[in-house]
Amino acid sequence: MDFIDMYKEIKEQEKISIKLFILVLDWLFILDLIRSEQGVIHKCS
Repeated sequence: MDFIDMYKEIKEQEKISIKLFILVLDWLFILDLIRSEQGVIHKCS
């Protein structure tokens, strides 16, 4: 799932700004909980 599609899906369920969504993604990358391959975000196992 790419970044924008993921944001749109979460936005339907939760009231979240794009800025907060990006901040959360940044922390998930820092903590090595998600990774990105060719623009697609994957959960690390």
